Amino acid sequence: MEQSCFTWVMFFKQLPYMILYIIQSLLCPPVYLIWYLLLQPIKLWNPDYFWLIEGQIYDSFLGIVGSWSDLSGHVVYESGADVSVIKNDVSLVIVNHQTPTDIPLLMRAFHAKCLFPTTMWVMDWILQFFNFGWVAKGHGDFFLLQGTDARKLPSIFKLGVNETSVHQAHRLKENLTMNVGYRNHGWVILFPEGGLLWKRRDGSQRFAKKMGLPILQNVTYPRLGALQTAIETLLDPNVYCPQNDSNSENQISKKSLKWIVDVTIGYKTSMNVFQYLCGCFGTQKATLHYRVFPIEKMVSFGSIYEKPKVRENWLFSLFQEKEAYLKHFAEKGFFPQEAGKSEKTVIVKPINNLKVYGIQLLVIFTIYIMFHLF
Repeated sequence: MEQSCFTWVMFFKQLPYMILYIIQSLLCPPVYLIWYLLLQPIKLWNPDYFWLIEGQIYDSFLGIVGSWSDLSGHVVYESGADVSVIKNDVSLVIVNHQTPTDIPLLMRAFHAKCLFPTTMWVMDWILQFFNFGWVAKGHGDFFLLQGTDARKLPSIFKLGVNETSVHQAHRLKENLTMNVGYRNHGWVILFPEGGLLWKRRDGSQRFAKKMGLPILQNVTYPRLGALQTAIETLLDPNVYCPQNDSNSENQISKKSLKWIVDVTIGYKTSMNVFQYLCGCFGTQKATLHYRVFPIEKMVSFGSIYEKPKVRENWLFSLFQEKEAYLKHFAEKGFFPQEAGKSEKTVIVKPINNLKVYGIQLLVIFTIYIMFHLF
């Protein structure tokens, strides 16, 4: 009874903020599109300047979403490796996916490191139909249709499972080439489990029994399709060196996929999106634990004529370690330290209120001008 009363008290306390969230989520995507269109002359004149400005606008709007955790009273922690030191290198970020709140938490943490101007997401195809899908498409994020989804909706997707997978791999390669090769994006965020934990767990456990692997409860075994395509593309020197680039050799030496950034997200109390936004359970803690591996750990390189391949055993071992890390987190409330490394758990600094107010003023100003012009 007391818990129920507390939940309702917190709901009404957070109600003004929830109204603010709805207004921001409705206004920010159209404002992004307005500026995206207004800046097209700059894109024709100098694409590099255009993507530099676009990246800052994109980062600002993701910062707005990230600030919701502060307004809801949640505290975000980070532990493990310091990923800010490799922010300028090409990196593939792999994240476990327990709940939709994983995404705003990543926005909260990565915005503080100024990573989003040159970061792209690989996300589920259905998300493109939400209002923020407009923003993601403009920035160059990729919406992946999995073969299993195509099989469930044959009246919409005419290709079979195998044909869909091949087509999506081709599209992902083109998208990565455009974003990383031409737009100078450096970080690619991928959820290799292929869906939320509760959706994928049963299938993952059936796969584990079939292959004689340990049964996982807190994560699922990753799917390799998109991950393999990303690895092949980001290790292809031609991606960073268009054929008409006179400085190709110098460019190749400076850019290539260097790091795998493993992010494990742990919650003190698991939350859905509604609970996250309204703060029904009061202040909650979430921790993002980082580990960084050189690309050689994950990939096996054959001859110069062979494509690099993901080491399945290493990747499965990585997720078995994530399982152990999450069990430790559930028991102790923090992630274990790696042997021989001095790691600290730190609070992610709250987003500067002046910056949030400035972004909101830009949104209001843009809507005001557009309203009076049209």
